[in-house]
Amino acid sequence: MAFRYMPDRDTIVIPECTTMSTNSKVGDKDHPFHASKIGLDCTIPMVGKWDPHDFDFSTACDLGDLPPNVKTMTEDELVTDMTAFIKQAFCSWPRYLQKYQGQPYNIIYSAFGRLRHQLPCE
Repeated sequence: MAFRYMPDRDTIVIPECTTMSTNSKVGDKDHPFHASKIGLDCTIPMVGKWDPHDFDFSTACDLGDLPPNVKTMTEDELVTDMTAFIKQAFCSWPRYLQKYQGQPYNIIYSAFGRLRHQLPCE
């Protein structure tokens, strides 16, 4: 959804669908009733003037083999290390994931979040 869904153009509402409910406040469980349904289109378009490669950035990337003897870093250690890494050259998110492969993702993400204000605005 993060890369392929725009609510204003990719939300599909289907009104008056026959449905059943387990919620007795909404309807009778033994008799169908009408309710609307919603669909979120997160697919790559198959028709129109779309280049499927425009969506490549949203696919999973291969980070390579897990480095041997990875020592788990604390968030503070990651912030310190990332600060030096960012000063060398700003790079893409997959590059950060490659550098810190083997570290818990939530800690990588939190550490990176603490450094956002230092990132170049290009």
